[in-house]
Amino acid sequence: PSLDLMAESTVHHLSLSSDELAGTDAKVNPPIRTATDRDRLWDAVSRDEVQTAVSDHAAISREAKGDDIWSAWYGFGGTELLLPALFTNGHVQRGISLGRIAEILSRAPARYHGVSGRKGDIAIGWDADLAICDPSTPRTVDHRELHSAQDFSPFDGQVLRGWVTTTILRGAVVYDSGEAVGAPTGRYIA
Repeated sequence: PSLDLMAESTVHHLSLSSDELAGTDAKVNPPIRTATDRDRLWDAVSRDEVQTAVSDHAAISREAKGDDIWSAWYGFGGTELLLPALFTNGHVQRGISLGRIAEILSRAPARYHGVSGRKGDIAIGWDADLAICDPSTPRTVDHRELHSAQDFSPFDGQVLRGWVTTTILRGAVVYDSGEAVGAPTGRYIA
């Protein structure tokens, strides 16, 4: 029998490693693994064995994390880091094509979630949803500069390129130069 399956990874499993982390800030399920495991995930992305990448954003406070690994809450924020982390760790460092990065961030999720035909690609009649990024300017991650309620980030100190400068939703600019533009216009997709 034929099965309709997909595999996804998170930005943190593709960008962080347990070899470089200490404390509870990066506690998440499944746990962050070694740099070797991270490299194997990237190999799977390049072979289309991992079809999508997500942020799995779970912004919680540093207080909720605490210092005890056993009682620390799981998760942390990652939405704003999704594109720059994949651009830097995938394209710049590993030579993953920009087309493949776009596939795992846009086209494949739209297809797997049943919204292909209006989202996930650039085509006449489709929603004009675009994230425009700066591929050349490096920026050091600092949680205080991220647009999240989270007061820490296990990505702090990483130098990433490909930061989003402008976001267009259904043809209208909704984010530009670090600021939200206009009133919220999102809508529920069943």
